[in-house]
Amino acid sequence: MIRLSCTQCQAVLEMDDAFAGGVCRCQHCGTIQTVPSHLKPDAGRAVKTDAAGQKALYKSRRADGLPGTGLDDLATAVQSSGLSGLTGLTSSGLRHARKPAGVSPAPSPRRNTIVLISAIAAALVLGIIITLIAVSGGKKTEGAAGTDSAGEPAEPGVVAAVPEKDGPNSIAGIKLGASVAYVVDRGSGSQNVFGAMQLAVKNSIAGLDSKTRFQVVYWRAGGEVVAIPPSPKTPDPDVIQSTSQKMDDLGAFGASDLIPSLNEALAGKAQDVVIMTGKDEVPGDTFTKANNTLKARKSNARVHVISYRAGSASIWRQLSDATGGRFVEIR
Repeated sequence: MIRLSCTQCQAVLEMDDAFAGGVCRCQHCGTIQTVPSHLKPDAGRAVKTDAAGQKALYKSRRADGLPGTGLDDLATAVQSSGLSGLTGLTSSGLRHARKPAGVSPAPSPRRNTIVLISAIAAALVLGIIITLIAVSGGKKTEGAAGTDSAGEPAEPGVVAAVPEKDGPNSIAGIKLGASVAYVVDRGSGSQNVFGAMQLAVKNSIAGLDSKTRFQVVYWRAGGEVVAIPPSPKTPDPDVIQSTSQKMDDLGAFGASDLIPSLNEALAGKAQDVVIMTGKDEVPGDTFTKANNTLKARKSNARVHVISYRAGSASIWRQLSDATGGRFVEIR
């Protein structure tokens, strides 16, 4: 083992015998220096060398006063010593071999373009997926006749809502004949759904064919029965507009009674009577009174019931079944 003192900082350096006659680098100050070939290991003490026997090939300073790598000076020293042919170390070779630690080659413009296009494509796909989900969710909550709010088949006679546009001569999936009377509850019990019932009637009237006669009759409230128009009419544009305006003037209030209004509807010879209500409960004798009214008028009209509440479902179903009509419950 060779021990010698650094020519720059005088620190004691230890190295293998194989370094004799070669070069070494001080691990303390970075000075590159020659190792005299005549040095031999000495027990326990550093070998003192003079300038003739040992010289610094490189000190850790550049000409401009800044720290340098020393690779060019090392290459020069090696080359001058005749070792360059053996080691393959030259000044130009070391310059080309140097690469700053931790520095990667700059990405090519083509690679940057590909990354940018991929990011844009991913954003577009994500936007399309979000849009489709939003549109699909909106359709599911519409609640067409015969389906529940999730678009799945509902139990018979139950719909989530009356669709905004019915088919020709229909309402809530109920097919209507050549003459129809809409009998609408305008009592306080239907106040919360009165607007929905009005809209359903207007949409149904707009879809009637030109030969169908219609009339909108409201349950008696405040002592009067309101019929619009006063007698059944065909749905020409003027009649539809006039009917819509007069319907808008009405509101839901107080106690209401079906039977006088049903009698008025049957007087117009309606083939289909559509009763619409939002009441939770109706009197237990409603079916009996309605059935007696039909008999008194000698009417074969089909009575359909659209109920916006679960209450009294059995009474309404009994009435519609007895006349060949349909019972539809809106939830």
